Amino acid sequence: KNEGISFNNYFSPKYPASTADGEYMLEWGILPILSDVYSLIDMVYNVNPYLLPRQLKNLGYSTYAYHDYFGYYNHRKQYFSTLNFNMTKYCQDGIKMTCDRFHGSDIDMMEQTIGDYINQDKFFAYYITLSGHGSYDSSNFVANKHLSKLSGYNYPSSLKYYIAANIDFDLAMEKLISQLEAANKLDDTLIVVSSDHSPYYLTDYQMNIRSSVDRSNNFDRNRGSLLIYNSKLPKKYTIDKYAMNIDVLPTVLNMLGIQYDSRLIIGKDIMASNNEGLVVFPDRSWVNNTGSYSVSTGTFTPFVDNVDDKYVSKINVEVNEKFQVSSSMQYNNYYKYVFGE
Repeated sequence: KNEGISFNNYFSPKYPASTADGEYMLEWGILPILSDVYSLIDMVYNVNPYLLPRQLKNLGYSTYAYHDYFGYYNHRKQYFSTLNFNMTKYCQDGIKMTCDRFHGSDIDMMEQTIGDYINQDKFFAYYITLSGHGSYDSSNFVANKHLSKLSGYNYPSSLKYYIAANIDFDLAMEKLISQLEAANKLDDTLIVVSSDHSPYYLTDYQMNIRSSVDRSNNFDRNRGSLLIYNSKLPKKYTIDKYAMNIDVLPTVLNMLGIQYDSRLIIGKDIMASNNEGLVVFPDRSWVNNTGSYSVSTGTFTPFVDNVDDKYVSKINVEVNEKFQVSSSMQYNNYYKYVFGE
């Protein structure tokens, strides 16, 4: 976090399917369908050549996917089977571990899987981590492993459990980085860490104890985390532009030098000079560097001076188009017609 690229205004808006929608936006670069249908499940067999495992496999990479929960949940096993990973493993299905009530240990998962690819010349490893997931109480057996490390902090119990749970993820990252370094692979590896949603098991008050931003409003409680790291970055970069899950795919594709048609991905490269940044919420409210617009109240709150009504109307149109085009692309399997697959 302190040596890679930090994104200060990265959001993981909570869409109806929560984790499944957050994951879908991250992988596909498209907004999810707002219905009782989970986009991640409904689009299992849709064509999308820009997904990272497909792009990298075409370039000769071996591809791996891991999750420390059951493979049946959110139909991930079925979904990942369509992406032709070289190997996929799940809790109690390739990974020997306890997983219960949405809890599983990231460090246990990392220790059992890193040997699958660490000696490969070119690899893509996709981890869906779980240690940081709620609940944040005594039922969280992952957090219980590390809770004693928070004994010196005068925090509410739930916040202590939240931090303790994420220590498990931190240890998994330490294991990954140390093993990459030992294998002389760290300098040539890009590491991307993204949240799929904010810690909604915590109250605004509990989050604000540690948050540098007041999370007591409908916009800022959806702030997430995005870190991009390579050991050879010439300096630490901090990006203040507003961004969200759908922007990660085009950003990474550009960083890896992979050609794609930017018209065919709803998200935008966060670091592109012609992208002013935009975060879109499921009710079509939005926020960017100029201000925030609330659909429920019909009001725009400016962050800068001299923002006229025409600009707000223009962004409202852009937001509506993003939803319309995303929905149309998904329902009509758009990429299949574009690429003839």
